[in-house]
Order: sequence, then C-alpha cells, then structure tokens
Amino acid sequence: MSMPPQPYPSPLPVQPIAYSTPVSYRPGLITAIGVISIVVGSLGLLFNGIAGLQALGMVMISRVTQTAVARQAAAKQAAAVAPAAPVDPVSMPQPDRQTVLKGLSMHRPITPARREQLDALLLKCGRQIFKLQGADLTVNVVKENVTESGRLPDAKGGEGPDFFAIGEGQIELADTYAKFVPGDGRETVRVSASDEGEQQNWQAGLTPGQVKAIIDKIEQQAGQPLTAGQKSKLDVVLSSPAQGFFTTAATIPEVTSQLRSATQFNSGNGSQLMISTGQGMLTLDAQGNTVNSSTWNAAAAFGGGAAGPVFKINMTAAVVALAGAVLSAMLAIYLLVIGILMLRQHPRAAWLHKIYAWLKIPLAVAGGIAWVMLWTSFATSAAAAAPGGGAAAAKGMTTAAVIGAGVAVAVGCIYPISLLIALRTKSVRDYYAAVQ
Repeated sequence: MSMPPQPYPSPLPVQPIAYSTPVSYRPGLITAIGVISIVVGSLGLLFNGIAGLQALGMVMISRVTQTAVARQAAAKQAAAVAPAAPVDPVSMPQPDRQTVLKGLSMHRPITPARREQLDALLLKCGRQIFKLQGADLTVNVVKENVTESGRLPDAKGGEGPDFFAIGEGQIELADTYAKFVPGDGRETVRVSASDEGEQQNWQAGLTPGQVKAIIDKIEQQAGQPLTAGQKSKLDVVLSSPAQGFFTTAATIPEVTSQLRSATQFNSGNGSQLMISTGQGMLTLDAQGNTVNSSTWNAAAAFGGGAAGPVFKINMTAAVVALAGAVLSAMLAIYLLVIGILMLRQHPRAAWLHKIYAWLKIPLAVAGGIAWVMLWTSFATSAAAAAPGGGAAAAKGMTTAAVIGAGVAVAVGCIYPISLLIALRTKSVRDYYAAVQ
C-alpha cells in the first residue's frame, strides 16, 4: 500500500529591509537643502582651490626673494672676508675713463665698438697714458692734451683706426683692438675688450661691453630708439658696481639674459622707459631722469644701500591660510556628497549636514583671520619696496584685506548657520524621525 504524498512546506514570510524604507512625503525644505548643498559645495571647491593657489604663490614669492637675498648676502660676505686683490697702479677707475672718453670725443666721434676698446685700454694702462686723476683730470684737460687726431689708413681699404696724439704718446682705436704707443720708446700696449685681462674684472661690476650689450637689448625690446638722456643715464647707472639691477657674470649672454622687459610708453609727463629685471625695476623719463627705481638684492639683507627690501610675509598666517583652503576644499567635496545623499533620502543626511556646519564655522573664521594677517604682512613689505607713497598703498591694501576677509567669513558662515536653523524645524525633525 503506497504512502500519501507529503504536503509542501508553507512559505517563509519576507522580512522588510530597513535601510530601503522610503517615506511617502519629503518636505520641500529637504529638497532645497540637498540642491543648495550641491551648489555651495561645487562653488566652494572652486573658490578654495583658487585661494589655495594664491596662498601658495605668495609663499613662493617670499621664498624666492629671500633665497636670492641669502645667496647674494653669502657672496657679499665671502667677498668681504676674501683677501683684496692688489690695485694695479696703472689701471684707471671707471669715472676717470668716462672723463677721458668725453675729452677725446670732443676732437672726433668715437663709435660704440671703439669706445669699448678704449675703455679696455684705459682699464689696463690708463694711468700710464694720463698722469692726472680725480678732480685734476677734467674733460677740458683731456681735450687740451690732444695735439692731433685723425684716422690712419687701412691696408685692406676699410676704415682705419682713429688716432689721438697726446703728450705721453699716441692712442689708436680700432673696432677690434686699441693700443697705446708711448712717446719715450717703451713697449707698446695693445688690448682687446675680449681679452682675458679685461674679462677678469667682471667681479667688480659690469664691464663696458656688458653695459653696452644691455643698453642695446633694452633698445631692441623697447621697439624704438632710446633718447640720448636715457642712454647716458643707463650707462652711468649700470656702470656703477653697486647698481643692483643686474648680477655680475663673466659673459655678456649671462648678463643680458637677466633683462625681463623694456617698454617705452607715453604718460602725462611725456615718454617714459620702464625696465624690469630679476633684480628690480627702473623707470626713466625722456631726459633720463629717474621716475621710479626699486631693487631687491643683498644690500637689503645688510640693512640698506640702493636696494629695497624683499617681500616678506607672515609664514604662520600663510600656512594657516593654505591649510584652511585645503581643508575647506575637502569640506566642499564632503558637502557635495552629503547634498546628493539628502536628495536620495539617506536617513543620516541631516546628521552629516550638522557635522559640516559645526566644522565650517570655525574654519571660516580662522581662515579669515589668517588672510588678514597674510595680506597685512605682504602690504607692509610692498610699501617698504616702494618708498614715497608706499605707506598709503599699504594702508589701502590692508583695509581691502580686512573688508575682503570679513565678507569671505560672512559668506562662509551664512550657509552653515542657516543649516543649523533649518535642521531644527519641525518638518525636518518629523521627516527624519519617520525615516529612522
């Protein structure tokens, strides 16, 4: 006898999944919070990214200028403790060389190339050619000392060297060399501006060839000829060992590469020339008068000189501002995510928004204070680099920084405070009580 079939087991009841239980009604305020959080998070990420780059840029400017000053200060200190090179008794200093050039030029014009050769000759044996020096050596004395001048014939049919007969002998100037033939039968002195003997003097300042190359490059970049006054002023300024605009180097390309820009422009007072280098800026009017001059080099590190101070900022404030920008950017990403979660009816979205609000408020206040301190230190340094009117500019910059930081703090705190208020409304509390 067969057994009756066993009955099938009864089905098990399906258990509800707690985290997927939606509610039938979502208040409009919840939707608004979610949308606004996404928008504010996106804008906050962009704004704080820009602020972080700005803070990083100010730190880099300060570091670069201070590093350059430290290196130049070390070089200056090393030069100060190094044994001084013996002074050549027959070498002529730069001011006297300029006097001789002007005196000879009153007899016949001297081309720039031959001026460079003359300068090298006087640097080597100027005291042998002209015995007088200092206040006794004037342009008229040099002029009267020349008994004859002219141009010698050239064997190749070109322009021969210029010659100047003086009491001590004869000077000959060509494009590639200069020589002095003593009248007492001593050995002839012949030099070239590219000789090793002349190149060894670059440590004391820019050589005449380098000064000429810089002026030529300035004129080329300016796009129009410089006035005679501007050329004369540049020659005087750049020939000074303490000029501060160009770092001395052994070769012409190393020096001319330091020129960043040269611009001729018309102002209310006429045409002006503005020059910018890695060491500073110089502005001259059409007559060659200095309109503005500022440099930043080793002189500032030693407390003065022709140079102005470097840009120094409050590094503590810079670090706080940079860290605040990074943290605010991370918080903006966090807000963007929790805004999406709120639109997806996540049960803990309100609690996550409260965390954002309590973190954002102190972060915005700290960042605002740091930015005020950072811009104040930068403005003070900028004012010191621009004497005459710099204090007023620094005060204006500081005032703008305070106002800007105040606005940024207010904007940064409006939404977190509004969130804390909105999340305490009855409709929001009832909604999340039902969801949880």
